[in-house]
Amino acid sequence: PKAMSTAKALGLTQVTPLAHQEIKKFKKDWNIFPDFSNMSYKQIRSELSKNSINPNNDWRLDQKKSIEGGILYMKYLVSYWNAPKKRKLLSHTFKNDIPTVEILLASYNSGAYRVKKSITNGQQDWLFDQSLKEARKYVMNIKSYCYAFTKGREHDK
Repeated sequence: PKAMSTAKALGLTQVTPLAHQEIKKFKKDWNIFPDFSNMSYKQIRSELSKNSINPNNDWRLDQKKSIEGGILYMKYLVSYWNAPKKRKLLSHTFKNDIPTVEILLASYNSGAYRVKKSITNGQQDWLFDQSLKEARKYVMNIKSYCYAFTKGREHDK
């Protein structure tokens, strides 16, 4: 529950301050620790270890809210990519084979704008854009977990 990335993503679902801004549109009373965005990684780590940042002052540390917030952010990303201009970009770039799951996962990890920029610049090889190096690892990890938890079970029998 207290996991934090170097990008300041916090909690079970690793929500960044930027993603929080989208979630806050649905959950107006969900706040993050005051001045969190302006704190350094070390400062945040220190405050977490002292329990100064906790579920009472940062919703991302509340396990139930973290899961709900991650789902809300994913719903936001689905609506972002379903907007007419984005659908047109995806249809033009990928024709009938749009890698929707990969786009959503990469957007969750690195932000929709960065993914959109990579698709616009890199076309079919968008996920190999240098700016999406971490997102590429994330997408591949999640896909391998999905395989292990579904098809992988068949091999255990």
